[in-house]
Amino acid sequence: YYYYYYYYYDQNNDGEQSLAEVIEAVFFRSVPFSKSNVPKKLAWKAGLIDTTAHSMNAYVRFTTVAAAKRACRKNGAVFNERTLRVDMAINAGRHDASKSVFVGNVPYDVDEEQLRRHFDVCGPITNVRVVRDRKTHLCTGIAYINFAERASVRAALELHDVPLAAAAVATTITTTTA
Repeated sequence: YYYYYYYYYDQNNDGEQSLAEVIEAVFFRSVPFSKSNVPKKLAWKAGLIDTTAHSMNAYVRFTTVAAAKRACRKNGAVFNERTLRVDMAINAGRHDASKSVFVGNVPYDVDEEQLRRHFDVCGPITNVRVVRDRKTHLCTGIAYINFAERASVRAALELHDVPLAAAAVATTITTTTA
């Protein structure tokens, strides 16, 4: 599933060493398993991954900082109909809360792409984060949308009480700053 992501990088013809060749280790987190009563390690080895889930996290350790920075250039790229979030684990920049909104009353079965489609009319989105339950991997009812520009936040606030597609309830949207 996620190994295709590395093969995708491996197909560059720009003369640089492929990213697949400079990967030291890959760690998976937030893996949705189809059976929650089985210990995670055993479920992973048995391949009991819930294939209906739409997200999981992979942390990749590269052999060089330059390779990690090169991988970050793929942030926002669409792969297998999913928008990739690629950033440095040690990010020197601080989160700019003035460019993000809190979204409440989010349906439990929502995925990041649905929220991205709903808010993309507001302006360029840098990140969508759906807060999920650790065991069920379902949305807890809240999410955050980070925009590239502050003006997008004003546009997003205009979507307050506008229902998400296929959602029976309208979302609540506020800024993340007081």
